[in-house]
Amino acid sequence: MDAEWVRIATVRSVNPARRELRLKPDEDHGHALGTDTWLHVRPRGAAVKRCKAEAIREMGEGWQAILAPGVPRDLIGALNGAAVLMPAADYAQVERPLRPRDLIGMTVLNADGETLGDVTEVYEGAANAAFTVEKKAGGTLTLPLIEEVFLEFDPDRRRLQLGDVTPYAVDSDAD
Repeated sequence: MDAEWVRIATVRSVNPARRELRLKPDEDHGHALGTDTWLHVRPRGAAVKRCKAEAIREMGEGWQAILAPGVPRDLIGALNGAAVLMPAADYAQVERPLRPRDLIGMTVLNADGETLGDVTEVYEGAANAAFTVEKKAGGTLTLPLIEEVFLEFDPDRRRLQLGDVTPYAVDSDAD
């Protein structure tokens, strides 16, 4: 993809009669879906087309886009397999949510700001995720990935500071 565009999804199926596109989000950029009312799509071997969307919503593992009544049905039919793009300048303004796997390798500070260790594992769960900190002093600390655990999160410096984790921690001291 060129520097003007960021690929955020792929059209995995179309229903021209219902003006519907089913989208498979890109693993690293799919969070940008639903942040605009316009879809930019590039069918294979064609130029980028701009389509007005009435609705874009998450559906299970993918997304559904209902295109506005002015988008020709023959265009919708030709979009199967098309790349869904976002202008790079617009993409830069979209806030990226924290993904649990992004924590791996981050430095963890205790409530006093002293280095505790590094995140070595992340576990995805139905209710919430959890992460394990390999402590400098030995042993591990496993915590749920919930707001109450953090005092400060700095993704740019790759570190997070914990608050009072006593009610949440599973501590394993080194033997």
